[in-house]
Amino acid sequence: LEPIQVRKDLAITGIIGKPKRGYPVAPLIAAIEHFLSWDDAKKAMSLVAAADYVLSFKDGYESPYTIEEWKEAIDKHFFDEPSFVVMKNTKKSEREVDIKPLVYKLTVMENNKKPEFFMQVSTGSIDNIKPEFVLHAIYEKCGLDYNPLAIQIHRQEVYARKDDGTLICLLDMGEEIS
Repeated sequence: LEPIQVRKDLAITGIIGKPKRGYPVAPLIAAIEHFLSWDDAKKAMSLVAAADYVLSFKDGYESPYTIEEWKEAIDKHFFDEPSFVVMKNTKKSEREVDIKPLVYKLTVMENNKKPEFFMQVSTGSIDNIKPEFVLHAIYEKCGLDYNPLAIQIHRQEVYARKDDGTLICLLDMGEEIS
């Protein structure tokens, strides 16, 4: 890389260097960040609002319920109740949280004659709920022992929330860069 090329590349920022002294560092960094629109960037985590997950039983592990029994149990303990309050550990304490509003979708499906759970949950920086936490809480409500090693978790999609409150897939938000 030749010095003349560096000067030409940096000239696009509007900062002018001095011969044998170089460029003023702080203004140069600010100008480059502005040129790249980094000074106007939003935090990535604040953009994320929800995610789709599929939770399935790993090979060698059996479900304690059949597909129909899971559907009935989830209806009884989750959908038929006005709230789904669980104890949630935070960084500083433990508190009761109603996670029902944070679970946007929850269904039981069949995969190779085994039950499989589809969940769409809040995963933003404000309200963040993990799908394994939801499944563990459902197991507890059913009086079952939860084995996290038995469950395979696969995230399928990540969403942002549009101004009107609807969810949009992150892939549908941007444009392809070539």
